[in-house]
Amino acid sequence: MYKASRTRKLISFIKQHGNKLIISEDHYKEGGIGEMLISALADAEIQIKHLSINQIPHSGKIEELLDKYKINAKSIVEAVKYLI
Repeated sequence: MYKASRTRKLISFIKQHGNKLIISEDHYKEGGIGEMLISALADAEIQIKHLSINQIPHSGKIEELLDKYKINAKSIVEAVKYLI
C-alpha cells in the first residue's frame, strides 16, 4: 500500500512537470534504479530516457568515465533535447 502510494505521487509529480523523466546512473540498465523506475512507471505513459553504463566499465578519472559512458552533463542535455 505504501509503495503504491509513493508510486502514484511520483507519477503525479512527473505528469505535472512535463510528463518526461531522464534517468542517469553509473550502473548497468539491468538491476539498477533506472530499471526499477521504468518498471514502476510502465503503465503511466511517461516519456523516459535512461542513460546508463552499456559496456564493461573500466577504471579512470571521473570526468573521463562519465564522458566515455555518456552519462555526463553533456549527455543529459542531449537527452533533454531529445525529449523536447
